[in-house]
Amino acid sequence: MEKHRTMTTIKGDFFGAVSAATINLPMAIGYGITGFFALGNDFIPQAVILGVNATIFSCLFTALFSGTPSLISGPSGPLTVVLISIVAKLQDTIAPFTYLQNHYALVVGSAALCLMVGGLLQSLLGFFRIGSMVKYVPFPVISGFVNGIALSLILHQLPNLMGIDISYKFVDVIRFLHSTDPATLSIGIFTFGSVILARHYISNLSPPLFGLLAGTTAYYLMHAALPAAVSGRVIGDIRIDLLKTAFVGVSWRAFDLKLAASVLPEVLFFGLIICLISSVETMMSSAAIGYRTGDRYDSNKDLVGQGIGNVAAAFFSAMPASGSLVRSFANLNSGAKTRWSGVMCSLLILLIFLIARHYLGRIPLTVLAGVIIAIGFSLFDLSEFFLLRAALRSKKLNRDIALNLMINLTVIVLTVAVDLILAIIVGILITTANFVIKTGKSVVRRKFRCNQVQSKRVRNIKQIQFLQEHGNKILVVELQGPLFFGSAEEVAREIDVSNHDAQYIVINMKRVSEIDVTGTRYLLQIHDSLKKHGKTLLISHIWEGDRLWDALSYADAIDKIGRDNFFLDMDRALEYAEDQILYGGLIEIPDREYALSEMDIFTGFSEEEMKSVESRLLPETYKSGDVIIREGDRDRDLFMLVRGTVSVKVKLQSNRRERRLNSINAGVTFGEIALLDNKPRSASVVVEGDAMIYRLPYDNFLDLQLSEPNVANKLILNMALNLSTRLRLNTEEIKVLVEN
Repeated sequence: MEKHRTMTTIKGDFFGAVSAATINLPMAIGYGITGFFALGNDFIPQAVILGVNATIFSCLFTALFSGTPSLISGPSGPLTVVLISIVAKLQDTIAPFTYLQNHYALVVGSAALCLMVGGLLQSLLGFFRIGSMVKYVPFPVISGFVNGIALSLILHQLPNLMGIDISYKFVDVIRFLHSTDPATLSIGIFTFGSVILARHYISNLSPPLFGLLAGTTAYYLMHAALPAAVSGRVIGDIRIDLLKTAFVGVSWRAFDLKLAASVLPEVLFFGLIICLISSVETMMSSAAIGYRTGDRYDSNKDLVGQGIGNVAAAFFSAMPASGSLVRSFANLNSGAKTRWSGVMCSLLILLIFLIARHYLGRIPLTVLAGVIIAIGFSLFDLSEFFLLRAALRSKKLNRDIALNLMINLTVIVLTVAVDLILAIIVGILITTANFVIKTGKSVVRRKFRCNQVQSKRVRNIKQIQFLQEHGNKILVVELQGPLFFGSAEEVAREIDVSNHDAQYIVINMKRVSEIDVTGTRYLLQIHDSLKKHGKTLLISHIWEGDRLWDALSYADAIDKIGRDNFFLDMDRALEYAEDQILYGGLIEIPDREYALSEMDIFTGFSEEEMKSVESRLLPETYKSGDVIIREGDRDRDLFMLVRGTVSVKVKLQSNRRERRLNSINAGVTFGEIALLDNKPRSASVVVEGDAMIYRLPYDNFLDLQLSEPNVANKLILNMALNLSTRLRLNTEEIKVLVEN
C-alpha cells in the first residue's frame, strides 16, 4: 500500500511538473523578450536565455525552500513591467559612462543587483515573520496596478504584433501604423484567438503552449505558401555560447566605483519594489492554493523560499520571479502533491531548452506577442468596474465606489503613461489621504448630556430628579479610532462648540486605538482652555501602564491635566462629576448618615408605621471589602444603606473574574428583587469604605405581613415605585444612546 501511494505521488508530481512547464516555458520566453525590450532587437536571444534562466532557478529554489508544496515560481506580468522600468532607468544612468565597454553587461549586471537586493529583503520579511504587512496595500491600488500592468504588457507587444521594427512608444506605434505588415498582424491575431479558444475548449493543453504551436505552424505554412508576404522577425539563433553573457559575474567585472555609486540608489529602490510586488503575488498565490486544497501554509516561509529563489536567479539572470497562481493551479490540477513537482518542473524546462533551443529560436515574435497579449487580457481585474455598473443600474453612485474607481483609473494611467512606481505611490497617497479625512470626520462617535444619561450609581429619587434638572452641566464626548493630526482638531472644535453651559467635560477614550503627539497637544489645549473658564476636563478608560497612558506621559500630559482626572471607565468619571454637582447644590453631603425616614422606601409612612418597621430592623456596620450579599445566595433579606457606598459586582463566565456593574449611594435600598421573586442573588454586593446598614430579615418581613399587612403592602408598593422610576430612567437613557 505504501509503495503504491509513493508511486501515485511521484506520478502526480511528474504530470504536475509537465503541465506547469508547458505554461512556464512560453511565459519565460515572452516575458524575457518583453522585459529587456529596451536593449533592442539584437539582444532578443540573450533576453530569452535570461528569461528561461530566471524560471529554472527561481522555480527550483522556491520549490525546495517554500512552505507551500505545489507552489510554482516564475516571471510574472507585473514584475516584467517592473523590469522594463529598471532596464530603462539603468540605461539612462549608465549612458554617461562612455569609457566603459560592454553596455549590455553593465545594464544586466545592475538589474541583477536589484534582483539580489529584492530577494534578500524578501527572505528577511519572511524570516522575521512580517511578510503579512504587504497585505495592507489598498485593494484599489493593487487592482489599478494590475490593470495598468496588463495594459502595459499589451501595448509593449503592439510593434511585434504588427511587424513594425521600432522601439516601443505608443505615439510611435500610431505614427507608424502605415508600416503594419498585414500578414504578420494576421498571424499575431490568429495566435491570440488560439490562446482564447484553448482557454475555453481545450483542457488537456495549456493555452499559451497551444497558441505558440498554432501560431508558429500558421506562420511557417503561410511562409511556405507566400514567402514574399511574410516578413515578421523571429527570436534568432540561441547559441550555447550566449549562456556566458547570462552569468552576471561576468557583468560585474565591468563595473568601476563611480558607476557603482551611481547605480546604488536605483539598486536599493528597485530592490525594494521587486521585494514588495513579488511578495504580494507569492502570498496571494499561496493563499489561493491553501483555499483550493483546504490546507494552511506558512506564507512567511513562502517568502523565504521565493527570496532564495530570486537571489539564486540573480546569479544567472536579472529577471525577477514570484509565485504564480496559473502555473501552481496547473501543477495542482494534474496531481502534484509535494515540492518535488517544482524541482521536476525546473529540470524539465532546462532539458527542453537545451534540446530544443534551435527550434525555440525560430518562434516568430508576432506569435509571442499574440500569446503575451492574451495573457495581458487575462490579467485585467474588472471588479471595480462591475461595482460601478451595479451602482449605475441602481441610480445611486456611492462615493466610495466612485473614489475607488478614480484611484484605479489614476494608477492605470500613471502606470502606462509615466512610471509604475509613481503610480503605486500616488495611489497609496490618495487612499491614505481619504483615510485621514474619513477618520478625522468620524472620530467623535457621539455626545450627550447627563440630564439624559446618568452614571450607573443607584441614587435616591431626590438626587435623580436633581440630576435630571442640572445634569446638562456634564458633557460626555465619546471618541473612536486614532486621535492624531487628522482628527484631534475636530475633537477640539466639537468640544468648543458644545461646552458653553457645561461645567464638567468627560472624554470617553474607550474606543481610541492610538494617540500621537498632535492628539496629545490638542488634549492639553482643551484642558487649558476649559481651566481658564473654570471648567474641568475628565478622561476615562486610561490607566497607568496602558499604552495611551504612556503616550500621554511622554508629553507630561498626565501631570498637567491631573492624575485624579483620569478614570478607569466612563461610569466612574460620571459618578465623580455627578457628585460634584450634587455637593454644589447641597443635595448630597459627603459621608453623611441618612435617617430612615429620609429613605424613598419609607415615603408616606406615619410615625407609628415607621416604628413598626424599625422594631424589626437589625443595624449592622461593615468595613471596606466586606461582602454583604454573595452571588448565588438564597437569602431574601432587604438592606437599607444609611451611610457609605457599596458596589454591585458579577462574576464573568469567560474568565471567572468579577466585573463592577454599578455602585449604590447612601439613602438607597437594595436586595428587593430577591425578596420579591424568591430566586438566588444575581450579583454580589461589596462595601467601599465603611458602611452602616439596616437589614430587614425575610422572617421579620413575613411577621410584618401577618401582623400589619397594610404596612407591609405599603413597603412593597414603595419598592415597586422605586424600581419603576429607575426602569423609566434606563429606558430614556437607552433611547438617547440609540438616537445618538
